[in-house]
Amino acid sequence: MWWKTLLAVPLLAIVAMLTVAAGVTAPVSDLQDLRQGWKPADREAWYGATQGSRLIPLAWLLALEQPGQKSMFLDANYVEGFRYLARADSHGLPVGFAIDRQNDSDLLESRLRWMNGQGSKEPWVGMNCAACHTSKLSYNGVDVVVDGGPTLADFQSFLEALNAALAETRADPLKFDRFAHRVLTSTSLSKPGDTQANRNRLRQALEQHIAFERVHATMNATTTRYGNGRLDAFGHIFNKIVLIANRKAPQGNASDAPVSYPFLWNVNQHERVQWNGAAPNLKMPGLQAYDIGGLVRNTSEVTGVFADVDTRRSWRGGYRSSVNAKNLVAMEQLLGTLAAPRWPSAFPAVNPELAKEGGDLFKTRCSECHQLLKSRTDLDTRIPLQISLFKPTAAHPNPAPGTDRAMACNAAVTEANTGALKGVGVGYFNASTKFGDRAPVGSMLVTVIAGELWSHRWDVVGSYLKSFVGLNPPPRVQRAAAPAAANPTRQALCEDATGDTLGYKARPLNGVWATAPYLHNGSVPTLYDLLLPPAERPSTFYVGTRRFDPKKVGYMTDKATDNPFFFETRDATGRPKWGNSNEGHDYDNASLSPHQRWALVEYMKTFGEP
Repeated sequence: MWWKTLLAVPLLAIVAMLTVAAGVTAPVSDLQDLRQGWKPADREAWYGATQGSRLIPLAWLLALEQPGQKSMFLDANYVEGFRYLARADSHGLPVGFAIDRQNDSDLLESRLRWMNGQGSKEPWVGMNCAACHTSKLSYNGVDVVVDGGPTLADFQSFLEALNAALAETRADPLKFDRFAHRVLTSTSLSKPGDTQANRNRLRQALEQHIAFERVHATMNATTTRYGNGRLDAFGHIFNKIVLIANRKAPQGNASDAPVSYPFLWNVNQHERVQWNGAAPNLKMPGLQAYDIGGLVRNTSEVTGVFADVDTRRSWRGGYRSSVNAKNLVAMEQLLGTLAAPRWPSAFPAVNPELAKEGGDLFKTRCSECHQLLKSRTDLDTRIPLQISLFKPTAAHPNPAPGTDRAMACNAAVTEANTGALKGVGVGYFNASTKFGDRAPVGSMLVTVIAGELWSHRWDVVGSYLKSFVGLNPPPRVQRAAAPAAANPTRQALCEDATGDTLGYKARPLNGVWATAPYLHNGSVPTLYDLLLPPAERPSTFYVGTRRFDPKKVGYMTDKATDNPFFFETRDATGRPKWGNSNEGHDYDNASLSPHQRWALVEYMKTFGEP
């Protein structure tokens, strides 16, 4: 049939080409000063559009108290403590915490009922891209918000606090009484809802939700503390895939390889993305505005952060999920219009002579790996893969010098029981090769994502057709009506593993001044420190403050109340910590003089500026 032919191009490309796979918070003047190209409406969409993530019912989050306190969980100062950005929203939700309101009749874990007469479109709250990819820097009392920049958020501590708050609410009769009254009187139903029967329903729903989140937490448990500005995204996504495939007996792997949140400008110009180059961008022939690779990548992301996915049964020929495919396409297209930030006028002016000297050094020493784009606002030039593998190959002969291997290794060697995926074609559509009892989790991920998108195929096709005729609608914002040890087995497996994702990719460095801390795992605090020989880099430092150091280019590293996380690159014996080593990116750094390092830093403040 005609529709199968049409769908074959955007959806079957997943199997053939994927190997692994509403207000503005900052002053408008500051945002315009960075000249990233977005209008206020673009930011509103970026900050609040749902991707289908469903973490907690909105009414519950609004009613929830902090663990150990009577103060509300969404208190602005409390949320700021996790370094999520405040947002001028009627519900007080931070940037990137989006309301998701959809029919939950065919969903699984988020189909909760806690009130008589409750409908099937109860609003939930989840995260979108902006929660992890919007940053704020502060210098001399001026706050600068960078769209697409890496957050300083402490995701790990935030989830622990949220789960603790829910558990205390269940256990403490007084907390539950206050919580129940707020939840059950916030409804839009015409009749009062705070009855004993509804309280019983609410308690049962709360128990169900806590039990599910406890499984998540147990699977991801690790002794590694991420701290501010890092997350083991691959670990969380892989464990979510294992969970939805093995709901009765999921066996997770410690999420012990946290990495920095990458910056997102120019992202859809790359041949491949992710720190290890695992995910291809797959532009549709003749239609550069539509990226099926981006859709796959973002479906994977939202699956990992709280999408509701059911692999136990087929739904419209695919896997039913809460993923919002239309908004995923729209947000990726919006991201394609985002330019790198310029050096703010509120910061000390760049020394043009020193920057020119640094530019000459960069061209001779750095540009072989870090491609120079035409300008800061170049949104068209394609960026081929440049990757340094841990083991050299004919195609990539230069190994990554001393780089921490944790993230790439975990992504490459992790396997799991296939559970509900046993007997399913690898990649979902492959009838000749099917899953046995165990499989690489990367292959399971691709299969689940393909099944999810197949169930949303009409949304995918509709977005494709709109793009084909030049219509790229913005993402829609919805509103409401009212611990385990590090896994030594995986580390050992890494020593013998091979593959083109066992390494980390380089990229153009437009706007790199706004992306501290540095290296893929956030183990180096400033650009100047990155240019030092590894032995001379700080082995410990504090991270979490928004206070910016415009000289070294990074956040301040002093011990202070606003700088809460103590980052350690080595363990008590002096050996590099798995996931925390700062020994990468040493290209004869010792040969640079201090003056040359300062010149390179000065140049990197101005990439692409006239």
